[in-house]
Amino acid sequence: MNNLPQDYINDARNFQVAGQYDLAINSLEYAQQLDVNNKYYSEIQKLLCFNYRKLGNFNMALLYINNAINSFSNIDTENQKEYAICLMNKGVIYDEQSSFIKALDCYLPALNIFKAICDNETDSYGLIINALFNVGTLYYKIHDYKNATKHFKASIPYFGDCKETDVRYLTIMKILSEIDNNNNNYESKENI
Repeated sequence: MNNLPQDYINDARNFQVAGQYDLAINSLEYAQQLDVNNKYYSEIQKLLCFNYRKLGNFNMALLYINNAINSFSNIDTENQKEYAICLMNKGVIYDEQSSFIKALDCYLPALNIFKAICDNETDSYGLIINALFNVGTLYYKIHDYKNATKHFKASIPYFGDCKETDVRYLTIMKILSEIDNNNNNYESKENI
């Protein structure tokens, strides 16, 4: 029988993996009720955000991610990474709503935090890659190919030896190739 907030959080993660977002939300609501000391507050808020976003309820997702962000009353080195993850999550919500300026307003500060605190932690390179990938993809969507290329190329050194099997790397290389081909086609038309 579940009786600890962490048990319900684990159940919620299992429901998420199975795509059962409503059940995940129910588990998280139980976790929240049991978390009387708010030990898991920001984690629960982030997970509620994720599940509501997956259900397409962006207003609720924003409510919960803002709760998580606001829970960091003092952003020190200990919780900077979690704060930046929350900013990225908020950016994803805006990105999915095509609110690209608002998304960049979240992505860019998060990227700066990740680069400042994770640049020497190879175990955290995935955070930098994801941030650069999201920023590059957003710029690509709005046809700012110069900034897209800049951010995609900046991500490449962080992949290390596993890049050939990482779908993000393969996607980046495909997009960079498309940008390069489009630039070459544009230049050749100008020369006609």
